[in-house]
Amino acid sequence: MRATQFLRTMHADQKRRFKVLLSAPPAEAQRLWTELQPVLNLHEQIEDTLLYTPMREQHGPGTPLGDWHDEHERQVDLVKAMIADVGSLDAADPRWRMTVGKINDLLHKHIMEEELEVFPRVDQALGDEQSQQIGDRMQSMLDRGPVLGGVQAAVEASPVGKILR
Repeated sequence: MRATQFLRTMHADQKRRFKVLLSAPPAEAQRLWTELQPVLNLHEQIEDTLLYTPMREQHGPGTPLGDWHDEHERQVDLVKAMIADVGSLDAADPRWRMTVGKINDLLHKHIMEEELEVFPRVDQALGDEQSQQIGDRMQSMLDRGPVLGGVQAAVEASPVGKILR
């Protein structure tokens, strides 16, 4: 599977998970949030390690792909700060759901930017063979699982895990 298709599949799974989480009662939403966090972290690690850092090194600053790495990091830092805020709240507190909703909104905007603006450039820069190789490495990183305990089972149990197999 091409690298960008691999990431699009993960994006679709994350969107589905947020939709279910945001409509669940507090206890269930908290459980789903706990399962989602390591998946989000692994997704970011895959993007950074196998795609955006190499793109920055290859294309350099002042280019759309070279500069995306820094923008991506800025967006990731913002989401991580909001995730930390969620950790200090109880799922029954309306601020918890509001903050998780804001995270979902930020990630949705981020995903749209990636899929509409960045991925076409990535596909053009990589070509089919290299994109397939990176996609295979992404799958391997997913298969190795974490660094983050428990994420492999969470990913495999999700629709993305079934699609990526």
